Amino acid sequence: MSLTVQVIAAAVCALAIALELAYGARRRALGYAWRDSIASVVLGAGSVVAGLALVLQGAAVHQWLDRHAQVALPRQPFVRWALILVLVDLAFYCSHRAMHRVNLWWAVHAVHHQSDHLNLLVAIRIGWFSVYTSWVFYLPLALVGVSFEASLVARAISSLYQFPQHTRWIGKLGWLERVLVTPSHHRVHHGCDAAYVDRNYGGMLIVWDRLFGTFAAEQAAPTYGTGAAPPSVVRANFVEWIRLARLARRATWRERATLLFRPPSWEPRGG
Repeated sequence: MSLTVQVIAAAVCALAIALELAYGARRRALGYAWRDSIASVVLGAGSVVAGLALVLQGAAVHQWLDRHAQVALPRQPFVRWALILVLVDLAFYCSHRAMHRVNLWWAVHAVHHQSDHLNLLVAIRIGWFSVYTSWVFYLPLALVGVSFEASLVARAISSLYQFPQHTRWIGKLGWLERVLVTPSHHRVHHGCDAAYVDRNYGGMLIVWDRLFGTFAAEQAAPTYGTGAAPPSVVRANFVEWIRLARLARRATWRERATLLFRPPSWEPRGG
């Protein structure tokens, strides 16, 4: 996105946060805590700086693959961009699912789930190291004719779409619930209740979760967070790596070799 578009997007997001704060205050259910909010802002700012590495990491590889692509997307702009958005959303689903089911990706994504609140500021609470692991899921797009620049634009659109999903104040949206990711679906995703864990990974389309068996509808109000007290902003990016280091000390050499690719719930044989 151009600098102008980024500034406009930031202004709209800031206005939305202010409106959510005002509405929560009026309902006497603010949904924000100062320490948690400051942590989200600091973590979000750090992720923007770290995101610059995405261009350096992904551009050269993606463009090399793009030159060897054997598939060309339709030339009609509407059809072309519709396909790009769908393909990017599928890549996001795969990336997001890995972020919850594989230690390596969960270690950098857990930051987003550490808050025991759900509000619009949580949308920008992104792990500083997530860009170093998520970009690989978008590389296959190059082989079907999605350029690196188009991928970045589509991912920006996806991020903007996902921003308002992080609110407690929008209820269910009727028939849209069957096709699109809605705030109700995403509240489920942030829940640490047994019925909600590892559900609703979609970014824009909920159809992937329905298709691949990871969908859950919102029933009771979720309990937000990871089940542990939110760490300080200093420890937020490292708490999962510390957990993995402790697991490694208890694991056998063979288990250590595969530790990063095991699920977050895994424990060494020694207990």
